[in-house]
Amino acid sequence: LKVLALRKEERLKNLNRGVLFALALLALPLTALGTVVMYMDLSEMTKVSDVIVHAKVLKSNVLEDRSRPITTRISVEAVRVLKGQDRFDNGRLWFDLLGGERDGMQIRVPGTPLFRAGEEVVLFLEKNSTDYALCGLQQGVFRIGETSEGKVVSRDLSGAAYATFGHKGRYSMMHDAPEGVTAYPLAALLEEVQLYIDDRTRGSK
Repeated sequence: LKVLALRKEERLKNLNRGVLFALALLALPLTALGTVVMYMDLSEMTKVSDVIVHAKVLKSNVLEDRSRPITTRISVEAVRVLKGQDRFDNGRLWFDLLGGERDGMQIRVPGTPLFRAGEEVVLFLEKNSTDYALCGLQQGVFRIGETSEGKVVSRDLSGAAYATFGHKGRYSMMHDAPEGVTAYPLAALLEEVQLYIDDRTRGSK
């Protein structure tokens, strides 16, 4: 089984949703100049995530609540739930992302993916105080496409900077962005994730 994880050592130290900080928001349009994200391999994302699901995007809409920053809500319907079945309401779930466009004002945060209705994705989500958040921003999204050999997934990790824990438990920046994923079989991804889930389930007994 080919492994997607680029690194395998355990270094989970109370990651704050995988995102360290976002810098320098500017207006007209409002755009984040830089986002630093804690890098996690597939095993770590599986461990941290409360929900892992192969889903179809139902809609993506900007919230009208003007008491909060411009926020886009993504609603999805489960095709197959690998983790967190009890988190869904009639097979559906939603999560919010900072960014979007409203009243002529636009926010775009590097590392935050965009979604369109009708697309299929594999999502890694963490529970927060109000709903769910993507695990490690764009790290938590695999987009599904079709080939002559069946369904495949791709993941783009460009647009953000990444950090890791050093040997002494300190953050250090990665000089190069982690590799993305291109045309990897969906079945193989789901199988690998399920193996990590099963390993943790056996280990907790």
